Amino acid sequence: MTTKSRGMLIEQIRNNLAGGMAPITFNPSIREVGIRVDQVANAIIRINCENDGGVACGDYYTPYENVAILKDAGLNKYYCVLPAKVISLSNQKGVWQVSTMQDQSEPFTSIGTQGASIFKDDLYDLLQDEAGYYYEQGKLFFENYNPVQNTDTLLLKLIVDRSVFSDEEDYCVPPDIEDLIVEKVMLTYRPGK
Repeated sequence: MTTKSRGMLIEQIRNNLAGGMAPITFNPSIREVGIRVDQVANAIIRINCENDGGVACGDYYTPYENVAILKDAGLNKYYCVLPAKVISLSNQKGVWQVSTMQDQSEPFTSIGTQGASIFKDDLYDLLQDEAGYYYEQGKLFFENYNPVQNTDTLLLKLIVDRSVFSDEEDYCVPPDIEDLIVEKVMLTYRPGK
């Protein structure tokens, strides 16, 4: 899937406005249009991910390779810091997949929002011999994680807030959603058109 960059979407909207029915004195800045593009994209992604049980989320993830796993000695827990801000979705769907770099076919199990509050026996029943994770304050904490059996780096697939993308990066949305973003942003500047 080839998609446009954030900058290309902004340029398309500004060009549409320049050649359209917007008043001559109206000229939104690149920054202003960019902020609006990100807001509209995040809203569309949120709606699509929540309305179909999360299936559509797979269209929007951004992969991050070789994310280091660290150990918090005070908590005696392994964790990793998320490399980007994720879109807030129910059931932690903003973290689409966590796996080792070598084996994406065996992803870690999401423990969900219960995280550390699950009783040890319930956690064992849930995970058995698999590693699990939960999201808390920009970090993923791991349960049943063994650095000898697992790995010290991960592949994370995240549904990231679109404001983290530079203007040159692939925006990670399908082409039909790109068109919808342009349409919705244009409506912001030219209502009723």
